[in-house]
Amino acid sequence: MIQIIIDEERDRKEGYLDCCHIIIDDHGIKKEKVISTETLYEILKTSQVSTKRELFLGRMPRGYVATKQEIQDFPKIKSKTAVFFDEGIRRIIYEDSIYEIPIPNLLMIHSVTQNGCVSTKLFCVAKNMTQKKVTELFEIGNLPKLYHWPFSNVSSKNGSVCYGNNNIRKIEKLSDLDILPIIFFDSALNGDYYYSGRTTLKKETIRELLDTLNGKKEFPYEILTQIYLSDSERKKLF
Repeated sequence: MIQIIIDEERDRKEGYLDCCHIIIDDHGIKKEKVISTETLYEILKTSQVSTKRELFLGRMPRGYVATKQEIQDFPKIKSKTAVFFDEGIRRIIYEDSIYEIPIPNLLMIHSVTQNGCVSTKLFCVAKNMTQKKVTELFEIGNLPKLYHWPFSNVSSKNGSVCYGNNNIRKIEKLSDLDILPIIFFDSALNGDYYYSGRTTLKKETIRELLDTLNGKKEFPYEILTQIYLSDSERKKLF
């Protein structure tokens, strides 16, 4: 007997991305292997006959909200995919210091070109926002109220994310987008794009802001400042 198990929670703890566990029970002797979902797809594909041309997408990225284009076309045409992240405590690196600070609810919007290159915009959203609520807004063509990312590495003008010198691999399926928030949060912050008006605290340096938030259990949403986008900029988001 062969079992195929996909356990995202376990995989995250063990450092795996986009994989599945194969358990083979040979008369009571069990063997377990970890393979990529692409490999599983290729194995299953050869075991059946089909005249349809299929495009393997993998699973949806965690926090998936919506994709502008038809999913089966991704990423053969320009596509935008929105992903929601719940508030929580995250490790933030700044210069030679490591902070444990609360992060507000976030909305990432990934734009993928025809050749698989990606750009990202990042915004904070209100505390009462959930993945379900954001999805419902997108379904009727609306956006939640957007706020500035309080720190750095993100443009205060339009929310564009700077990935620095990180080498972003080609995006070939939706689940490839999972690597982008990992790269973003694992990248050290610097002074790029930071200015005191990002929050109502008006801290002159990002270190002052990080020192203020370090050790807090919940993010103080009242310090967020709203980002105002033109109609044309909002249309570009989705």
